[in-house]
Amino acid sequence: MSTVSSRPSLRRFLVALAAAVALTFVLGWLYELIPHDVREAHYPSAHAIVEIFSMIVAGGLFMLAWNNRRNLENHYLLWIGIAYAFVAIIDLLHTLTYRGMGDSWGGAPRSTQLWIAARGMQVLALVAAPFFIRRRLNEWAAMAGFAIVTVIVVMSIFVWDFFPECFRDGLTPFKIVSEYVISALLLVSVVLLILNRRAFDAGVLRLLVASIIVTICSEMAFTFYLDPFAAANMVGHIFKTIAFGLLYLALIDTALRRPMDVLFRELKQREASLKQTQRRQERLIEAMRKVRSALEVRVQDRTKQLNNTVKQLEMEAEDRIKAQEALRQQSRILELFTRKYSRQEYLQSVTEELRNWSGCRCVGIRIGGAAGEISYESFLGFSKEFWQKEKTLKLGADNCACTRVAMGQFIQAERKNVTPGGSFYCSDLQKLVELMDEPSRKLYRGECMRHGFRSMMIVPVRYRDSILGLIHIADERPGLAGEESAAFLESIAPLIGEAIHRLNIEKDRRRLEAEVLSISESERQRIGQDLHDSLGQMISGIGYFAAALTKKLADKSLPEAQDVQKLEEVIGHAVSQTRRLARGLSPVGIHSQGLLTGLKELAATAEEMFGISCVVEGNEVTIASSSASTHLYRIAQEAVTNAVKHGKANRVIIELRQVDGVVGMRILDDGIGIDDKARPGEGMGLRIMKHRAGMFGGELTVHKVAPHGTVVHCSFKTAHRGEL
Repeated sequence: MSTVSSRPSLRRFLVALAAAVALTFVLGWLYELIPHDVREAHYPSAHAIVEIFSMIVAGGLFMLAWNNRRNLENHYLLWIGIAYAFVAIIDLLHTLTYRGMGDSWGGAPRSTQLWIAARGMQVLALVAAPFFIRRRLNEWAAMAGFAIVTVIVVMSIFVWDFFPECFRDGLTPFKIVSEYVISALLLVSVVLLILNRRAFDAGVLRLLVASIIVTICSEMAFTFYLDPFAAANMVGHIFKTIAFGLLYLALIDTALRRPMDVLFRELKQREASLKQTQRRQERLIEAMRKVRSALEVRVQDRTKQLNNTVKQLEMEAEDRIKAQEALRQQSRILELFTRKYSRQEYLQSVTEELRNWSGCRCVGIRIGGAAGEISYESFLGFSKEFWQKEKTLKLGADNCACTRVAMGQFIQAERKNVTPGGSFYCSDLQKLVELMDEPSRKLYRGECMRHGFRSMMIVPVRYRDSILGLIHIADERPGLAGEESAAFLESIAPLIGEAIHRLNIEKDRRRLEAEVLSISESERQRIGQDLHDSLGQMISGIGYFAAALTKKLADKSLPEAQDVQKLEEVIGHAVSQTRRLARGLSPVGIHSQGLLTGLKELAATAEEMFGISCVVEGNEVTIASSSASTHLYRIAQEAVTNAVKHGKANRVIIELRQVDGVVGMRILDDGIGIDDKARPGEGMGLRIMKHRAGMFGGELTVHKVAPHGTVVHCSFKTAHRGEL
């Protein structure tokens, strides 16, 4: 509705409202002229008519709101409808208890209490109603809440009798103050309605505001009467009738005649907004059509540029992902090198890593030999039959792709499947062989074909310019071996070659060290045996001669007998020292009676030689390798010597235990302890002990203990097979 047309309508509405208020006061003045006994006789009927009208309007409002609750987006009407239904119930009790309607219900006091209760519920509902304009209302919760409040109010008036008095020979102060409070809250509800005016039709809003203002006039009139049949009381009920009449026109009559204005106000507004939007869109579409042809050309050019940029970015991203994957794989290969100590363990781990990366079922690594052969040292997935036939290939004698990659000599039919780095790849071996001529086919042994392999990669593993071996990857599925995969393998093959070379050197070094230790141990055994069998026997013989000479001189009572006796004692000490040296160099006990016996002999020798307390604790252990027993003995021997020589120890304990297949030996002393700043293995003795432990797969640790002393601990699994 436009502003020009709405102003006369609003003016007419205000004039009509003012006329109704003026007419009410005129009717009240005329009512005052009626004799009191006539008013008392007929007023209850008029009062009942007014209240029944308000209850009918309230009931109609409830039925309208309740039956359309599923279609309402603005729940203001639903809240008001539910509230007025319970207000009507209290108004019904108010009507039944009114003076002249049945004084047995309580008369004017209770009727006035019920009036205040009904108006209080009505005004609180009006104040809270704007809250539900944009919020959903749980109708059943609202019904339950109003029902509970209604029951409490009725019980407080009729049963518990603690509701404040409102009429006693006239209006009580509580009743008058309550009317003023209700009027103030009604004004608040008017303000809230005006603040939310966009949610209502203009005509409906005017009627609602007018209904509330007339209700305020009604409440103010009810503050002046002293008698239930007074003119002020009559004026108040007339105002109430007008207020409910306006409410009827605002919500019920409008909803029946123009349902969209009340029930679908927001929907109507959205429809108008949608039509306006459609008009704007039509104008925009028309404008867009005018520039469309020019934009299409620019868009196409821009699209091509964007597509090219996207493709370039995708390629860069793909290259970056591949590079990152290559770096990760290289890191894994390097990590394996740091964690594996033998070539076979390292190659087996690399084989597993390559199978996980490639997704192929079969992966193997061949290592070249000195006699011109190339053999699998690690493999996964290949059948036993294939491995037996292909285990070892002779370069120059066996014709297949593996030997040609190892020699760098390819036939013409293979060259398109060879990378610049000399690797062979084929995504479908069956098709490749089918396209070959007969002479070329004869250069294939055919084992890979007979076992159904179609995807295949063979990459040389180099160290500098020498080929150390081959990476062989195969699968029965086609399309798993491409040039990019072969190039990636070529990028990590040098790392594998470097690791193989260093592990070979390490293997040779350990073998040489083992030989040196073996020769050293043999020399120890030989020297010990010579000391015991040769020098020891000769010194013992000299001792016997000295003893005989002492006896002869003593029989002749010559003074030289005492000097010869001293010589005999010195010779005896020399014999004991020779035997101790022989036992230290060649501990017979560890071979004939076990390691524990040998350690006890070592402890006894240490006590005799160094003058310390040295004890052995534990039980005999089972060690299959005699060399491992010898190494353990030498480690204990070196630890005891270090404890006395460097640690200044007075007591040494040697413990030997075997638990769950793990043999452990621990040497504890009460010396000054190892220097915390010294690096493990820095001294020659510690390095030799660590090396001996590594020879039979053991682990050696040396650390200081509180308050003083050093612990040397060596352990190994008895099932371990080291390179001895």
